[in-house]
Amino acid sequence: MNIAAVVILYHPDQQTVENILSYRYYVDKIYIVDNSENASMSIIGAIRNEVPKAVYIHESQNNGIAQRLNQVCKLAGEAGYNYILTMDQDSSFEETVIKNYFECFRGYPGKENVAMFGVQYENPQWASDKCNASPWTTLITSGSIVNLALFEQIGGFDENLFIDTVDFEYCYRSILKGFRIILFKNILLTHRLGITQFQTAGKTGKGSPVTLHSPVRLYYMLRNYLYLRSKYRKLFPAEMLQSRNAVLNRIKINLLHTTHRTELLRYIWRGVVDFKANRLGKYRKK
Repeated sequence: MNIAAVVILYHPDQQTVENILSYRYYVDKIYIVDNSENASMSIIGAIRNEVPKAVYIHESQNNGIAQRLNQVCKLAGEAGYNYILTMDQDSSFEETVIKNYFECFRGYPGKENVAMFGVQYENPQWASDKCNASPWTTLITSGSIVNLALFEQIGGFDENLFIDTVDFEYCYRSILKGFRIILFKNILLTHRLGITQFQTAGKTGKGSPVTLHSPVRLYYMLRNYLYLRSKYRKLFPAEMLQSRNAVLNRIKINLLHTTHRTELLRYIWRGVVDFKANRLGKYRKK
């Protein structure tokens, strides 16, 4: 069973190199796609030195997540790979965890009907050495293993989304086509979402972490949620409600803690307007 990996970069730093090294021994080739307008040659040089099996792709523009995943899945399939591990630049595995992950994956029966295997990143209490595979509805891109034999049948990733919910939409479509989505609950990915800041509560004086996003990232979150809702609200009502609550909560947190509230509100409004006008894909300034 041949397995490749893909990681999509955007202004990577030295930690990105360390993250890639955490899974290099478990795949046969790593496609490194750089969405940065200008490549960081020192970072790329470090990756090439540490990972001779890497294939570096840079086109001096940000083409988003969906288009890049489609590009590399096609390349990997043509090169004879059966599966591809999809990673974010800010995600990694502990050594014992990825070893267990690949043992669970390889030992899973009936994998030919599974469109995507994935891992969890929010519930460390689930982590264990014992394989705990469960049918699931949505997985995040990072840490997932995509079945390339089913990729064309499913139709690839939806490039209307550009970034955000690309993974969820692929899962919904896979399920509707009769394929399974499997989560290994026992596998914990080290994953970072947005920028974490500690905010102090006025009454108690205690600090608590909050995750903040750029205004354009929130634009994608809202616009893409509306897009998915228009397609899947009758088919996956519980998931759409969960997504709605998650998006509204992120908007609320960012509005409470941002110092650029007017700009953020402008991007949120554009998300609604662009969805209604069917302006999808990459955000375009007026």
